[in-house]
Amino acid sequence: MSREDFDFIVVGAGSAGCVVAARLTESGKHRVLLLEGGGKDNHVWIHIPLGVGKLLTNDTYAWRFQTEPQQYMQGQNIYWPRGKVLGGSSALNGMAYVWGDPAEYDSWASQGVTGWSASDVLPYFRKLESTEYSANPLRGRDGPIRITDRAVREPDQISDAWIAACKSQGIRETLDYNAVSYEGVRYLEQTAYNGRRWSAAVGYLKDAQRRSNLVIRTHAVVSRVIVEGGRCTGVEYTWQGRRHVTNARCEVVVSAGAIQSPQILELSGIGQRAHLEKLGIPVRCDLPAVGENMSDHLQVRCTYRTRIPETINDLMNSPWHKMRAGLKYLLQRKGLLAGTSSTAHAITRSSPQAMHPDVMIRIYHISGADRYSRSKIAGMDRWSGFSVGGFMLYPFSRGNIHCMSADPTAAPAIQPNYFADERDRRTTVNMLRLIREVADQPTMRDIVIEENRPGPAVTSDEELLDYARQIGQTAWHTVGTCRMGTPDSSVVDSRLRVHGIAGLRVADASVMPTIASSNTNAPAMMIGERASELLLAQANHW
Repeated sequence: MSREDFDFIVVGAGSAGCVVAARLTESGKHRVLLLEGGGKDNHVWIHIPLGVGKLLTNDTYAWRFQTEPQQYMQGQNIYWPRGKVLGGSSALNGMAYVWGDPAEYDSWASQGVTGWSASDVLPYFRKLESTEYSANPLRGRDGPIRITDRAVREPDQISDAWIAACKSQGIRETLDYNAVSYEGVRYLEQTAYNGRRWSAAVGYLKDAQRRSNLVIRTHAVVSRVIVEGGRCTGVEYTWQGRRHVTNARCEVVVSAGAIQSPQILELSGIGQRAHLEKLGIPVRCDLPAVGENMSDHLQVRCTYRTRIPETINDLMNSPWHKMRAGLKYLLQRKGLLAGTSSTAHAITRSSPQAMHPDVMIRIYHISGADRYSRSKIAGMDRWSGFSVGGFMLYPFSRGNIHCMSADPTAAPAIQPNYFADERDRRTTVNMLRLIREVADQPTMRDIVIEENRPGPAVTSDEELLDYARQIGQTAWHTVGTCRMGTPDSSVVDSRLRVHGIAGLRVADASVMPTIASSNTNAPAMMIGERASELLLAQANHW
């Protein structure tokens, strides 16, 4: 067994962990160990944005989790992939860059969280981003994460028609959904630059990994964080076939994501006493909120056949389209390969009765029987097609994630409880009707041949809900399993310190009390920036 010491140990090189490791090593004063369960981000399809479709079901680059059977979704097990590589899911996601609803951050104060209001987190969003296209003083100019505006770089005919249809439906256009008005329709901002994905690893680790005070170990499987006398002293993990124990002179930061952060805490004896004892794990801290309060966006899509032969379906089904797209990417860094399938979204209200925006609908230049379809065999449509998908911004259903055994290589039990709350079912039906109303606007009738899913025969609320139960899938926006708040109902305090354990923090999307009504990549990187500042402030006292 190998033993060594570092000032800080960061567990997980995902959206937040990359940020923390890079920021802690900037001054050169602190020696940091970054542990990642996956490998290096050197596969070409990680960096060519559309290539994500080739990796989402690949064991080498994705943690291929499955949920428990979903009671309210016809007993289905839902596929839940996560990034298993430097950069985490920022290396495999749809690249949408969305801060979230300012009102949601402000609401966290009522849940015992301080220092995370919209005005509090704004400086960290500005610090992480680089937006050359925006003159808005609220936007960052020289951060590590390059942001591309699809409206500026590469608008397209299908998205233009859909945005116009949204406006005809009464959804106003927003100039900037991050810094001007969250509600409205607009082309997406994406974590990309010059046709290449800009993951957290590219933005934060590319330069940081050259520092002598940062050690990065990939394919490192963490068994537990070590807790002695109420203090976290280090991490036990397996790397290169050997068991290692590494001590942390200052603190350990768990940034393994909303699925694996609670799993690591439970493996370490931090969690619900009865559950840990059942698994034979010695209890270090009875903390019932670990793994609870889990929330996720459930996405449901309608698919359409189009007259415009410029979709991913065309690319995948035609050698001619593949050759043309490849040449365009090589020569211009543009075209279908330079982006993911999603291009524009609308933050809006599912019905006239909604008091505030409650759904996001988004257009995708791909259609098929399954979200992960990338071939004719897997279910991609053989014709030119696109999808319009959506999800509730504020789901009411809550789930949980817990270890099934004391084996760190065993997947945890994931129970999102989709559609457990009737309000989620009602909002989803209203959202599907809204998607159809937008598709029936004049600009869309010009390009749409037919709706093929769910199809014109599906009309009643119950039929639409049955359709949603059949095809709904995760939007990858899991939060809350190590939520911030007061000790009686949470896992960490507002400074991300685990209740009852000194020297241990959690910094990733799991600490969010609720979803910030958005994709979670940008908020996770913001959390990494805020966590780094908190850690460095404390480090001055060591």
